[in-house]
Amino acid sequence: MARTGNDKRAHHEELIRRTYELFSTDDAHSMAELWSDDIVWHIGGSNLATGDHIGVDAILGMMGDVMAVTQGTFQVEIKDIAVSDDHGYSLHKATAMTDSGVAEFWAVISFRFAEGKICEIWNFAFDQAVDDAALT
Repeated sequence: MARTGNDKRAHHEELIRRTYELFSTDDAHSMAELWSDDIVWHIGGSNLATGDHIGVDAILGMMGDVMAVTQGTFQVEIKDIAVSDDHGYSLHKATAMTDSGVAEFWAVISFRFAEGKICEIWNFAFDQAVDDAALT
């Protein structure tokens, strides 16, 4: 039976929270189970994460690149989540050690859901120049 109404929104919020939690614990296999096979993650800017990452393997590779350039120090803290039947949004603060010291990244992430999984993600940085400088 398909989820409806509050059940659907609660499931979507759980997908977002679990994605963040599993990223923080470096559990790529479990994180990938929350996503559709053809998931796409859109990231703007001019840095190593920039682009349209298509498929689970491409996204996990991008995440690995971010962890490598920040020497494993990239951490994310959820500040807020909002969800609807088809979309969800998170506000987060990320921090990482970079060659210039500690970088702080704020972003809104937009999620689209289909068939009970996350199928598309858009990353909107508050200060793209900070992201670009830190992740180059």
